[in-house]
Amino acid sequence: MLTETEIKTKYKAHHDELSKAYYSGTSGLTKEEFATQHGQIWADMETKLKAGGFIPEPEPPRSTHISTIDAIDVAKARPVRIKRTWEGNNYFYDCLATETVKDQYVAGKIAIGDYVIVHFDDIGEQVVEAKIFKSW
Repeated sequence: MLTETEIKTKYKAHHDELSKAYYSGTSGLTKEEFATQHGQIWADMETKLKAGGFIPEPEPPRSTHISTIDAIDVAKARPVRIKRTWEGNNYFYDCLATETVKDQYVAGKIAIGDYVIVHFDDIGEQVVEAKIFKSW
């Protein structure tokens, strides 16, 4: 496995080669093609650094948000598993739920894939509050 320095050195070399060829006029790349390849080099480096554990995945902010239900098991202490999409990444959390949400699930009024509103309580626990209806 490559070290962080080795990964950065490798992609810096790719960047330098691309820049040298573009600015010397020998590459035949348009400005748009150069920009695309240039951005791809840095995106690939970031992906490698994340895969190697050198860059941690950012966590979404602790805020009230809309998520979708991924799974429900009313027998568990944290009965609702939600999927939250933030900055293009999916995050999964096991959450507490109100009695109303659990009762609606048992009655068949809430299902997997439904949109719910989730908030953080006073001690930082995520709580599924209610089903919402998508209108966008």
